[in-house]
Amino acid sequence: MINVFEKKSSVLKNINDKSVIREEKVYKLDESELRVFKNFLSENDFAKLCEILIDYIKSKTKNFATNVRSNFVFGHSSIGWHPYFVPHWNFDLTFNDFFRVYIFSKIKEISDWTKDFQIKRIYCSCQTSEQVGNWHFDDKFHNSFTFTLYCNFSKNFSKDVYFNYYNNCLSNLNKKSKTDNSSNNILEAVNKEDEDGYFHIKYSNSPIRVIRTRNNSAVLFNSTCIHNGDCPKYDSEYLRCVIAYKLFIP
Repeated sequence: MINVFEKKSSVLKNINDKSVIREEKVYKLDESELRVFKNFLSENDFAKLCEILIDYIKSKTKNFATNVRSNFVFGHSSIGWHPYFVPHWNFDLTFNDFFRVYIFSKIKEISDWTKDFQIKRIYCSCQTSEQVGNWHFDDKFHNSFTFTLYCNFSKNFSKDVYFNYYNNCLSNLNKKSKTDNSSNNILEAVNKEDEDGYFHIKYSNSPIRVIRTRNNSAVLFNSTCIHNGDCPKYDSEYLRCVIAYKLFIP
């Protein structure tokens, strides 16, 4: 049985930044918590995150602290080699101060129990259409946690840093859902306008939970939970980026 025991919103503000409402839902499942966020970062912080990701994708990393895994490379898999795995793109972010220090400070502020988080590694994995993920778990230890933050780029990402096309698709989908709620028409609108991927997670005594990974959405969960990151739809030209924090509490 799934129990939503907390839902809250907070206003995020930075200097010279527009106000953004962060929404958070907390689910109690199998004696652990699943936390789902909309608008995890402020508008300026998310824009900065996108700029940095674009620099990594375009191999403009000379101003960043990097390591041998910081290059944008093809071949990532959450399960290692497997006869049925589909590789996708990734690069390491563990030594980038914006992620290692600044964004991590936001993660530690989520709750009283998250303030003791420590980092194992940070990286970004990227999926295009048909680069499906595999069901897996991240760690066998119950003091380990995974935080994922999502960003979706169009093929013209360097020319559309403000996600105009993405936001138009999202607006069209929301309008269609409100004005025409017949199931066939909503399905048609989703197939046409939905440029997001999805996050799936399975708890022992609950059905599979499906979370739409819109821009600036995030998920926090125990790393022992089996889960899967789903790629964009079959005809999408988007790149789904997942910033993954592998964390633990000593």
